[in-house]
Amino acid sequence: MNPYDVAIGLNQDTLNSVLNQAFGLSSLSSLFSNTNSVPIEGQQATVEWTVNQAPQISLTQPTSSQWSNAIDSSGGPPAVVPNAGTLTLPSLTLNYTYGGSSGTPTVNPTLIWTWSVADGVLTLTPYGLELTGTGASDALITYLLLPTIMGSAKNYMQVITLPTAQLGSAIGIELGPANFTVSSSQLLMVAAIQGQPIPDIPDASSLPSDNLFVQLSTAAMNAAAQSAAKSQVDGSHPVSGSGFTAEYTGTLDASKSSITLGSNPLDFNLSSTLSISVSATFLDGICSASSAATSL
Repeated sequence: MNPYDVAIGLNQDTLNSVLNQAFGLSSLSSLFSNTNSVPIEGQQATVEWTVNQAPQISLTQPTSSQWSNAIDSSGGPPAVVPNAGTLTLPSLTLNYTYGGSSGTPTVNPTLIWTWSVADGVLTLTPYGLELTGTGASDALITYLLLPTIMGSAKNYMQVITLPTAQLGSAIGIELGPANFTVSSSQLLMVAAIQGQPIPDIPDASSLPSDNLFVQLSTAAMNAAAQSAAKSQVDGSHPVSGSGFTAEYTGTLDASKSSITLGSNPLDFNLSSTLSISVSATFLDGICSASSAATSL
């Protein structure tokens, strides 16, 4: 079994805590209320939509009822697949007009998403939508309401994107391609130092049960310490990537490890046992939660 040097785990409660915080921020209001228009059969269709309660992510497989009641982007039933979860909008108000019809229903749609891993990157994709009670025509649902809701949900699902190479850069080490899994209990990412084989997913019983955890191997901590020493300890050294900025300062004093989760969607502030402090910001870092890192 190929070992890992870095592991990051988040459970469903942590993910929903971040969504709850994001929902309450005025700076993110456009993610939860907007207007969309599209021509359908020569007539303009418009919907003003408002999310009234924070979306809620579930890492468990959709139920048989959710699968059978869902439609995909073509308007037909989606094929059942194993790597799936759901995102529910507990209260969504739709104010739509199309031709001579209009409506202002408040509904609670459930989106089915799928996950896949390619080249060390975890991708979540909107896959189907369970939407009832709109009173809208099939054409309006297929061509306006469904893509509108699935498009907004794609933004919310970014909350469960985890950094891999960026996190390694932030603590001064190069990580190889990551491996991921999504289970009913947690989202897990593992990675090894560059040059090592892609790590296997460890047995869940060997991992912490915390809502949020980070583990660093001795090799990862030593490599981070060496990198900090080479880069003039106590200096500030920014690194950046797509949608990501990070900065660290370090000392070689021994201390406890800790990690803070915050930001939209994620913001890591990580300290190793060698006091290499990292501040990483994703998409303007705003929301917060916290936990503690442990060594392997």
